[in-house]
Amino acid sequence: MLRASKSLLCALLADVSLASRQTGTVVNVIDSIGSLMQKHKSSANSAVDAKVLSNLRMLASITPGQSDSLNTALTKVIADITADVDSKIINGFAGTQSSINTKISDLDLQTKVAVEKKVAADNADTVWFNCVDKERELRINIEAANAAEISSRSNSLEACQVEEDSRGFEQSITLTKFTCDISQNQNCNEQVANYRTVVEGMVTLLTSDFEGAQKVHNDAHLACVASQDDLASKQSAHSDLQVDWNSKRSECRANHETRQVSMCTFGTSLQNKCTRKTAYDTLIAEVDMVNGGEHSQPDREQEWTTTSVTKCMLQKVIDGGAIDAATMDACHLDVKFATQVGVLDRQTTQYNALTTEDKFTCSETTISFAKTTQWNVPQDAEPASEDYTRTAFSPPVDLNEMAPPFSWCAGAAPPCVGKAC
Repeated sequence: MLRASKSLLCALLADVSLASRQTGTVVNVIDSIGSLMQKHKSSANSAVDAKVLSNLRMLASITPGQSDSLNTALTKVIADITADVDSKIINGFAGTQSSINTKISDLDLQTKVAVEKKVAADNADTVWFNCVDKERELRINIEAANAAEISSRSNSLEACQVEEDSRGFEQSITLTKFTCDISQNQNCNEQVANYRTVVEGMVTLLTSDFEGAQKVHNDAHLACVASQDDLASKQSAHSDLQVDWNSKRSECRANHETRQVSMCTFGTSLQNKCTRKTAYDTLIAEVDMVNGGEHSQPDREQEWTTTSVTKCMLQKVIDGGAIDAATMDACHLDVKFATQVGVLDRQTTQYNALTTEDKFTCSETTISFAKTTQWNVPQDAEPASEDYTRTAFSPPVDLNEMAPPFSWCAGAAPPCVGKAC
């Protein structure tokens, strides 16, 4: 990063060259400055220093005794360095700080979006998971209702068969022949009375048997009707549950679509966040790079040191001071980049807060959602409840924004064992 240093050299070249044509030479002074700068322990960029010294030596043509012309030329060089070179360094520093602030602001915004979308995806995951759980529960209830219907139908058939079997009544009475010897018993009143008693006993017994059979049939009829009502109730309950299950299945499929889209939306927002993180990381790498680009902080600080020491030494020449190691050390001690230009705020605290695990580090290879397992939903028209199974769910994620974040986001089958869940 030699742009500012090059500006410095151009200023020296233009102004000092003019003075050199008008005056004489101060070779001893320039050589002393050059020797000191080459040997000074704080000189970190010898290439920059060498070019500066090369231009300083052009003062050698200045005629001794023409101090006013020399001082005028050197004063103008100092002013040009301050106006042109220092301002560029300061503006470059401000530009780097602005870039850092922008990168952090972008990262902050995209992190908030990613966190919000993750919450939405977790909610959608929970809704779908619970929906399928209810769908499976309805299959269990349907199976129980079906078993109850089968049992009720069997009971009804049995009860109604009892009614049918008790429908008829047949009973016979065998009367003995009535006889009476009128010659011996005259009017046979006693014999008639006895016979009537026997017949009445038989009729009473017949009536009792009929009434008993009637009660059995009536009870069987009531049982048959009750069993048929129970069967109708069981059939209705079974049918209602089937309707509920069909409705729930449609609801769960819609929920699954919402879940799928929500996860993809979150994945895209996470990719965007990680792209912003990479942009910040890249900028900071540029800031730390020696002999780097426009954002190189080491280069900027070295340029500031070079220009500051150069101005200081030139001022010493103007002031008539001694050009020696002590003067050079004093000039270096006066260079305080942090106070003269500023301290670069890398916003490390904010960056660290935005790259925690709960806000995503961008080193994730898999993502866990609200439910650590997902349903494998059977697609049969009448699936068994035991066919609803669960498997671990922590899908791989691709953080490259040029790729789908999750496999199903590219139009592949949703994450449900390859079935339209």
